[in-house]
Amino acid sequence: MSYSFRQVSYNLPGFGKMATSTSANYNDRNEVTGWTTTVNDEPAIIRYRLPTNQRIVSEAYAQSGKAVMQCYLSTKSQWEICAK
Repeated sequence: MSYSFRQVSYNLPGFGKMATSTSANYNDRNEVTGWTTTVNDEPAIIRYRLPTNQRIVSEAYAQSGKAVMQCYLSTKSQWEICAK
């Protein structure tokens, strides 16, 4: 079993700090067995948007190699932060 973790903090003018994190658990076959995503320590989902018009696109579209922004959306407060 293994574990991975990614955390990024942002300092937004006029708002202050926001932090996103993603952690995943893997079994011995390197398959994901659990996943946690947060925005400012609130549960969140990851979604993808086009950088030109911010329209939401599918994960399959994002994985195709086309330009997208990865966004973290809090499921509690509806805060969303995106990065190219």
